[in-house]
Amino acid sequence: MSTDDGQDKCTMLPPQRTDDEDAPRDVPVLGRDAILEIDDRSRIPLPVPEWGGLIYVRMVSGGERDKFEASMRTVDGRARNLVDFRARFAVLVASDADGNALFTAADIPALTAKSSSALERILLAGMKLNRWTEQDIADLEKNSEGDRPDASGSD
Repeated sequence: MSTDDGQDKCTMLPPQRTDDEDAPRDVPVLGRDAILEIDDRSRIPLPVPEWGGLIYVRMVSGGERDKFEASMRTVDGRARNLVDFRARFAVLVASDADGNALFTAADIPALTAKSSSALERILLAGMKLNRWTEQDIADLEKNSEGDRPDASGSD
């Protein structure tokens, strides 16, 4: 770049950052095998006074979450499928102390007859543990709306 008097002007640029600068120094770098061997799916005890005891709520896998989110779309993919939502979510996250599922899909009709307060308690605890926010659910609905074909019939 030249100045008005014709002399070249030197501009100092900040040094380029490397990804290593953001890495903590005292944390090991993990490899594939180490990551795949880690049990990273925690469980928390959840008192359910409506049922007179406690259950565990477990963290779901990425695949389980993807399948559940996909199940929230109706057949045409245009809206959220909230039929038996709390019971389906309880099936997904309710576990024993070892992380084994307490319920199966076959239990959904029986669970829908249980206290909505108990099911809501499980829902809220499961959403918090899995870092699943109401915004995530709203985003699913918004994304499914974006998948709709153009109503005008033009491409």
